[in-house]
Amino acid sequence: MAFKESSKKHLRTCECLINNLDQYNEDSKYVLSNILYLTGYTIETILKYRLFLNISYARDKAIKDVNQNGITWNVVKTHDLRNLLRHLRCQENMLIFNDLQQNNYFKSWDKDYHEIARYENNNMKNKQKEILDFFELSKELFQKMTY
Repeated sequence: MAFKESSKKHLRTCECLINNLDQYNEDSKYVLSNILYLTGYTIETILKYRLFLNISYARDKAIKDVNQNGITWNVVKTHDLRNLLRHLRCQENMLIFNDLQQNNYFKSWDKDYHEIARYENNNMKNKQKEILDFFELSKELFQKMTY
């Protein structure tokens, strides 16, 4: 289970991209698209990390074998952030969950949007603030949930 390490890697990559965003000029729309995609993955891996932490799942057991406290492989294999959060809310509740649920990218992130975000380049400059807000939310989530 490398969910915590994956979320940290994606978070740091986004930080590097954001810190150098002004250098990309015309290519910034591609960079923003990648920031959006990696931010979604960051949140996904943080939520999965926390699900496994909360059920005290043994690190040496295969993830596909999980079947504890309502957490099964079908829950874990999804890219649907709302579904992951719903299962996590059964275990704990944090104020940041409310912020997540209000974010437009979070609300629409599922297996289909996950794929769209990878290739979405149109109007990225117009969505820059929303994308960076989504990233900041992932950063806050990481700090609060991976202690």
